Amino acid sequence: MLDKEINRRFGKPKGSDAYHAHQAVIVQIVLIWERSLLAARTHSGPLQLLPDGARALTAADPLGELHTLFGV
Repeated sequence: MLDKEINRRFGKPKGSDAYHAHQAVIVQIVLIWERSLLAARTHSGPLQLLPDGARALTAADPLGELHTLFGV
């Protein structure tokens, strides 16, 4: 799911090196989101946004929403 959204926003990677770099970035995003309690992987595999993550993703100012969530 996350990879489809990134592809939609930034385009699909071209070539195997770009693909592997792209996959590494996606894994890093997933780990950051999980650590910050914005999303979690489900037993069936897809990334599930948690309520705070969904709210941040749809906010008019996502960065501002994240700052509010984390008290920054």
